[in-house]
Amino acid sequence: MNIHLHHRRAYKRTHCVTQHSFRPRNSIIAIAAFIVITSTWTSLVVAQHADDDTNKQNNIAVQENIDQLLSDHDNHEANLLKWHDTLSDGYSEALETGRPILVRAGAAWCGPCRTFDIELAKPSSQSVMTNWVRVYLDVDIATADARAMGISSIPALRVLSPTGMQIGSIEGMMPADRFIEWLTHHQSDALQQSPKELLQSGKPNMTAAVRLVRQLDQRDPTLRHATIRRLTPYPQVAAMAAVDAFQRSGLAHQLAILELLEHWSAPVEHMDPWLPQTLTSQRLEHLKQWAITTARTEPSEESILPDIDPAALAAAKSDIERTLKSASDIEMRAIRAQLAHMGASLLPIVRQRLMDVDSDESRHRLTALRYRLVATDRLVLTWTGGIERL
Repeated sequence: MNIHLHHRRAYKRTHCVTQHSFRPRNSIIAIAAFIVITSTWTSLVVAQHADDDTNKQNNIAVQENIDQLLSDHDNHEANLLKWHDTLSDGYSEALETGRPILVRAGAAWCGPCRTFDIELAKPSSQSVMTNWVRVYLDVDIATADARAMGISSIPALRVLSPTGMQIGSIEGMMPADRFIEWLTHHQSDALQQSPKELLQSGKPNMTAAVRLVRQLDQRDPTLRHATIRRLTPYPQVAAMAAVDAFQRSGLAHQLAILELLEHWSAPVEHMDPWLPQTLTSQRLEHLKQWAITTARTEPSEESILPDIDPAALAAAKSDIERTLKSASDIEMRAIRAQLAHMGASLLPIVRQRLMDVDSDESRHRLTALRYRLVATDRLVLTWTGGIERL
């Protein structure tokens, strides 16, 4: 028992001493832990606030960039060239300013059209279109105008003179550099105005005849054939100028002059500008002597138009069929201008074909040909939008 008590007291003393001796150390550890935790938490809080400030600043910077981009986009959109949405508005501005017309056709659902819009929005494209009257035709809205322009696929472009005469056409999307090249190529032709001598009637003087002969170098078939018809009744005035130009001009001009010389029954049977070896000095001298003799002949007020024989009518029928099958608007207009010299004699054939065809496109082309056969050159050259618009 004593031992027991002794051990008990000893245990108690030992236990108590041990317990009391460790209390200060535990407190120090606790305090240190508290300090570490507090410091860590404080660092995290400070870091979190710093991150929040950084994120806030970054968000502000991003928002400012977005706002700037939107502002730049809005300014860019605002600075883009404006487009008329009807041909009538375009014709009005063109007649007032004398500028050529660029017609663009597309639709909201057309993917290539949207891509083309991006190309046209580039500064280089915008710059080259500055001096043009611009017309955009939505084929789902401006259906009549699109039809008048012969739009069969989109995107499509048409170049018109200030009076609405079609000069060039192309279909499909193209990059900005190709678009600029194409538009620049057609600009000089689009700006070409019908000379006043072509719009006059009666016998031209010598100066006017020389100017008209120069017009035979025109790319536009309407102007070219109108010039031929204007000069055909007056070989006495224009023969010398025509022969002189024939000897000095290039192939395209020679071909047009040759057609005029054939109307005059000039001695050109064995001459072919496609074969330069046929244009011998002897033949050219003979042609020159013919022109001198013709100029001395008493002028006649009667038109010198070729007789329309069965072979010519057969060829005309073939050309009419080509106008219905031709995929090119330019080719169609060229054929129509060439057939115009036959005048009303072709009307029965055209009327019969109008009764036979079953497509709107064919009827449209035949109706345009019908108008051209009876219209004067002056009307065709001055009517805004040309035969198609009429």
